[in-house]
Amino acid sequence: MECAARFLREIGHGDVRLEAGDRPDVIALIYGKRVGIEVTQFHADEQAGAKGSALRAEAEKKVKDSGGRPHSQWAIANPLPGLVARINEKISVAAAYDKTGYEQLWLLICSQLPKIEALAPTFAFPHFVNVPDLNDATHMRLCGSGFSAAHFYLLTSHSVYSWSRAEQWHVTKNSET
Repeated sequence: MECAARFLREIGHGDVRLEAGDRPDVIALIYGKRVGIEVTQFHADEQAGAKGSALRAEAEKKVKDSGGRPHSQWAIANPLPGLVARINEKISVAAAYDKTGYEQLWLLICSQLPKIEALAPTFAFPHFVNVPDLNDATHMRLCGSGFSAAHFYLLTSHSVYSWSRAEQWHVTKNSET
């Protein structure tokens, strides 16, 4: 719920009341409409059919083994494969949702989680998010899904990429605006 609250503040909806849900994770009242928000975490190394993130497991082990001392970890530059895998997984999961509790369903993919064990595995570099490639890889699948909007939120960069059927993927906000 924290990621959804931060995201909504980032796009100018900081006063929205949020309710914890299950399938979808959050219900928000936005402009008088009940919006279901399915919240998920981006992992750069995610692949279709694979469970979990090896990068996240490695980061958690390094944090534990370091005893609070500095450590390093590689990040993956190209976020597209991980994003496509996450989007496709959530489209499949959301297909079974009971749609009577909300008027719209949004997908919120959170990246750059500000936790020591999560920052590298969930990191996406804003300059490496290729919007045309993201549209080519996901637009048609999202159009056939129950999602009316999807958002890729990079928390520490304060960047937001948004998708809708009408606008496809586009930059909604980046750290330079």
